[in-house]
Amino acid sequence: MAFTTINKSTDYFETLKYSNAGDGAKAVTGLDFTPDWVWLKALSANMYHQSHDSVKGVSAGPLYPNDPAAIDTGYPLSSFDSGGFTTGAQSGNEGQNSASHVAWCWRAGTTGSGTTGGSGTSKSYNYSVNTTSGLSIIKYEGNGTNNHQIPHHLGVAPKMIIFKNFQSGYSWDTYHHNIGNAHRLYLDSSVIKQSATNFLNSTTPTSTYINLGDAGHTNHNGTNHIAYCFANVTGYQKCGFYVGNGNSDGPTIITNFKPAMVFFKRTEGGAANWQMWDNKRDTYNPVEKALHPDIANQSSNDQDIDFLSNGFKIRSNQNHLNASGNKFIYYAVAEAPIVGTNNVPAVAR
Repeated sequence: MAFTTINKSTDYFETLKYSNAGDGAKAVTGLDFTPDWVWLKALSANMYHQSHDSVKGVSAGPLYPNDPAAIDTGYPLSSFDSGGFTTGAQSGNEGQNSASHVAWCWRAGTTGSGTTGGSGTSKSYNYSVNTTSGLSIIKYEGNGTNNHQIPHHLGVAPKMIIFKNFQSGYSWDTYHHNIGNAHRLYLDSSVIKQSATNFLNSTTPTSTYINLGDAGHTNHNGTNHIAYCFANVTGYQKCGFYVGNGNSDGPTIITNFKPAMVFFKRTEGGAANWQMWDNKRDTYNPVEKALHPDIANQSSNDQDIDFLSNGFKIRSNQNHLNASGNKFIYYAVAEAPIVGTNNVPAVAR
């Protein structure tokens, strides 16, 4: 059995559904923590995903995961609050104030700053980290030089990192340990993994540093970037992969916890949208309401998977979920562990 030091996953991650018909700021509550990263999506319209975090600051405005545009300073959230957040008061701001929403919320919390290392000119960085839950959010300035080292403060090597140069229109470069340090995926695109030796300088992140190449997406000289770093945490969070079998009785993926949210991406064989599910929009199996981080569409309802007490199972033979022989990378975070240190087992749906 898989034991974890996290007995209550909702101390670190939670999905909220909320409604906000009409314009005006709205206090969204229901969390057991003050969030440091909120990713929200309007459900009732084809509107952009939004990413807000405490390191850039809520007043900075959103980044759009489905779009390579620079930060949109016109549409900030009002605040991150104890137990939730408050939306912006503006109208038309890509869905903050339309009727129905989902928000995926993470807690980091330990903050600091410093200067980067490695080759080239040292640059400033700020961070918020939670070593218990394996999340680090880093804002750093690029120096345009191979071997630019960015401290991540997790204490263990991150297994997935989502980067954005938020002052320029570069794509959202995504590292996942199961595609290696010389390839990247784009969060805002359906394309398969791309060869990129200048992305991470062909160097796997260590327990201390992210080692960057000279790519403008992630290390443009004098430009600010954000990096969301995830470490594997037994019984709570996992970055892994599966191989499709092309059958409606698809693979069973063992995470050693009941998922609260899962997203994954086909990495080879053909383009496919990112897929994203959670336990608040689908409260029973099959889980069907897939959202797609790379497009602004409303959820599609033909994306069958099951959430299990110890992982998830693919229930479709569609190529974007289960192409035979193709690798799919995933990120999953827990609703509940199989068995925590309090010895309370999770139950199936």
